[in-house]
Formats: sequence, structure tokens, C-alpha cells
Amino acid sequence: MNHTPHGPDHHYSAGVQLYEQAERVFDGLAPISTSTDVRTDLLVAKTHFERALALQPTHAQAQRGVVLCQLGLNDVYQACLSGLAYMQMAPQDSAFAENFKDLQLRLMLEKALRPPPGFVPPKLEALPPPGPRDTWDVQAIAEISRVIPQPLREMAAVLFHVDIGDKHPFLRGGDRDPAHSVDYLGSMSMACRCARLTQPGIKVILVTDMDTKIDGFTDADHVIRLPRNPLHLMYARIRACNALVLSGRLAGPVIFLDTDLCLNRDFAPLFDGSFDVALTYRSSVRFPLMPINEGLMLGSQKRPHALAHFFKTCIDRYDWIAAQANVTARYGFDVRFWRGGQLALAAFAGWRVPPNVAADAEVNSLRCRFLNCESYNYSVPAEKVPPLQHIWALHFKGLLPKALMAQHTRTLEARQATAAQS
Repeated sequence: MNHTPHGPDHHYSAGVQLYEQAERVFDGLAPISTSTDVRTDLLVAKTHFERALALQPTHAQAQRGVVLCQLGLNDVYQACLSGLAYMQMAPQDSAFAENFKDLQLRLMLEKALRPPPGFVPPKLEALPPPGPRDTWDVQAIAEISRVIPQPLREMAAVLFHVDIGDKHPFLRGGDRDPAHSVDYLGSMSMACRCARLTQPGIKVILVTDMDTKIDGFTDADHVIRLPRNPLHLMYARIRACNALVLSGRLAGPVIFLDTDLCLNRDFAPLFDGSFDVALTYRSSVRFPLMPINEGLMLGSQKRPHALAHFFKTCIDRYDWIAAQANVTARYGFDVRFWRGGQLALAAFAGWRVPPNVAADAEVNSLRCRFLNCESYNYSVPAEKVPPLQHIWALHFKGLLPKALMAQHTRTLEARQATAAQS
């Protein structure tokens, strides 16, 4: 190892230090300030990596550092070029080939959706009311209005759950092997309990399909059953959310959340009327194709038709993405079943999240607030739940042992009981 002041490993180490400093800002673990200039850190880190490569052209990790820095600088095209060079070097990063496919797909999608030079999007002061897209919307709105006769002016939580058996592309949801099965109803029950503990007076809405059995689940105020294309899962979710908004039954603040996500704090202070929709983002360096996580979304309902405009735009993007041959080629299945929701959200935001855009930004004529996942949609590690009272919501993803979710729910119940006695 050549760690001399001007050797390749010296430059590589210096680049890593600066890159990791910038990464802490990307992850929301450090504030952006005059003393923490992300762009400057990445530019200098990239220079160090390039110097390491000039001294040692086969320095694979330095090449990977160049790729990551260029992603952080929002230069996807150059990152792809560097990625090609990186993949030809030895030793290769076993995970990079899949990540590079995401880079290439993002480049193709972003270029196709990019407005022409000089185009200035119209600024819509008053958002027009979107109407139903098709007869499915009309029927869904009628069913929602039947189940919820009057508009809900309280805060509402919307969860979506359908039983897909063993058709999950990544999790064997219907497998009876305990190591690969997920108790979705149990998880959803805990998610509802946490929502009620932290959001006093909240109304919980469960949207499901016509066939899913929810025997024994009593934690929702309203259960809405809507027909679903069996080949669509996540697309059915966004269409259901859109129908809920179009029905006019969501008249107050609304939280759209995954069934394995526990709200951990009172969200009421966040709904101050300063945004139309709030989305949770993660590092665009590590998640270049899907920097926005759909597990938690907030709608303020302060501005008429804003939330409906948001879902209309996302569904338009979703329809376009699902029709792209390069998207189907990337995954081998219709993304209206899986993956497409986060692709649509990324396309809605133009793949730009902080620090490449302000935390409060106008996106497609909407006031959009970006909340970092590290604080607002925290992915719980598999080992244990650390004390995280400052975290707004905890996400117990995938096959993560739901015993951890139960443990957190009990901790939250004890915390709330102590607060009530004091």
C-alpha cells in the first residue's frame, strides 16, 4: 500500500474522507452549511480519486469513487461513462453491475422526460380539478363515498394491503416456511396501533381488493374493497390513493404509509400549510434510480386540488414508464406490479432530491417538501431497534423480523402511558 503523501492510496484515502463527509449531508445526518459545502467536497474528492487513478490506472476503488462523486454532482452521463470503465477493471465490485443497470435506466428515462432547452413550465396559481380517468375511477369513487359517507376532517392514515400469495417477485409472501413468510395482518395491526398512539383522533383507512381475507383485523375505521388487475399491485395502490382524493372524503391532513411502518411522533406540527405534498428521500448517490421512498407520503389538503394534481402527475408518469421497453427489459416483469411506484415518484421530482434541490421546492406547480429518510422514514436494522425517540417514523422492511416491530410498539405504548401519567 502506497500511503506516501503523493501516492495513489494517499489520494484515495483523502477522497474517501471528503466523500464520506458529503455523504453525511446526503443522509441528513449533518446540516448543509457554509462549512459543509457538499458540492465543493465532492469536487475535491473527485480530484483526489482522479489523481489516484493517474498514478495507478488499475485502482478500482478510486474509479468507483469517481462514479459516486459524479452521481453526487448530479452528472449521470459522466457517471455512466466512468461506470463502464470501472466494470472493466479488476477486482470488480460484485454489486456494481446491478447498480450500473439502474444508472443506465435512469439516464434513459431522465433524458426522455427532460424538457427541451429554453422551456419554462407554466406556473399554475390555481390548480384545475382533475377528474376521473376511466370507469374504474368512477366506480371506485362511488364505493369510497358509500363506505365513508361524510368527509373526514380529522387527520387520516391510508394503508394499502392485498394478499398476493407467492407471486411477490422478491419475497415469498405465501410460502409457509416461517423463514420466508410475513405476517402482513399482524404488521398492519401494529402500524395502526402506533398511528393511533402518536396521532390522537386519527382515522385509519385500509384499502384492499375484493378477495383478500382480513379476518380478525379490526384496527381500521374504514375498509374499502376495490377491484384490482391481478397483474398490478403498486399501480393499484396509487390508483386507489388517487380515487380516495378525488372522492373528497379526505378533507384533512393525510398520511399514506406502508403496512410495516410505525409512526413514532405526532405529525400534526408538520402540517403547517407550507407544503402540498411531502416526500421522503434517501441518498441519490446510493439510490440514483429511486431516491424517493413511497413508504411514507404526506398530503396537507390546504390548497384545493393540489393532492389530486400530485397523484394525476404521478399516474401519468407511471403509465409512461410502464410502457417503456427498456424498463421491462431491466426488470423482466410489468412494473405496475412492483417497482413502478418509486420510479413514478422519482420521475415526478425529475430525480432531483436534496441537496441537488431545496428541501422546499416547487415541483410541477406543487409546493413539495423533501424529508430525509434518516429522520422521517428510518429503515430499522435487522439486529435491534435502537432508542429513536427523535425519529418520526420507523420502517420495518421486508423480511425484517416483525418481533422488532412488536418490541417497538410495546416501547411506544409504555412511553405514551408514562407521558399520560406525568
